[in-house]
Amino acid sequence: MNKVCVSRWSKEGFLSHCQLIRAVDVGGAIRQNHLIVARVRDGRIWTWESKDSYRDVIRTMSNLLAPPGLVKRGSYMDPPPIEVPNAATEPSGLSQRGTATGRDSQQPRQDADTPSVFTWVPPSLMKGRLWYAERLRNLQHAAQVFPDPETVLQEGLTNCGTTERNYNEEGPAPEWLQILWWEFPQEHMEELRNGCLQNFLKPPEPGIHPNAPMDEEMTQAADAFVDELLSLGVIGKTGEGWKFLTSCPLFVVPKEGQEGQWRLIADMLWGGQNA
Repeated sequence: MNKVCVSRWSKEGFLSHCQLIRAVDVGGAIRQNHLIVARVRDGRIWTWESKDSYRDVIRTMSNLLAPPGLVKRGSYMDPPPIEVPNAATEPSGLSQRGTATGRDSQQPRQDADTPSVFTWVPPSLMKGRLWYAERLRNLQHAAQVFPDPETVLQEGLTNCGTTERNYNEEGPAPEWLQILWWEFPQEHMEELRNGCLQNFLKPPEPGIHPNAPMDEEMTQAADAFVDELLSLGVIGKTGEGWKFLTSCPLFVVPKEGQEGQWRLIADMLWGGQNA
């Protein structure tokens, strides 16, 4: 730590302690280092907890990049103040017609019993379009933090080319999924660029876990989804000499509001990988 900074805190009555923590040692999913700095009131006894105390920490699936063994932000930061609008001068989106959403009250409202139609279409990924230009600009900026930015830039352009082929003049046409590592926070770029272990899975116990019961339509939907993941490179078949260790049970549920559409879910809790 900077000696000047330590001295300033010491004058305020605080002792400074620092330690470099490997995220995977405290429940993190990505291999990265965190510098932890603790300012402790002078006179209080301070010791770092043993890393062994985090061996059985269950990683949260909602945010795999946040090591649960580290101090939560809410423990040392006050929440931002809530600004309450003045009802007399700030109508909070009320239109002159008095509708709560600001929409024209004459527009017909959809019947609550009528399922909505899912019509979202992703933006064009082709070169020369806005989405591609934004990715290229972010890549040029991210490459500057590496020792050899030109090499990194060329690698990124190859990644962009892979992504571009997932879209043609007629619309989305996915062929092979590609992680654009420079779109993530800088602390994760190196791991995502070179590849890393998915440490959020616990070492599973060997064994075969049967899927949930499925009828013919569900089975066809599950088969089609797995075939799609294979074609996109998301999953792969076991290679020669590989040993099959365990399976993750699957089950199928209907998509809400999308008649005839199914959602395939891998139950890693039942399979023991995320127990």
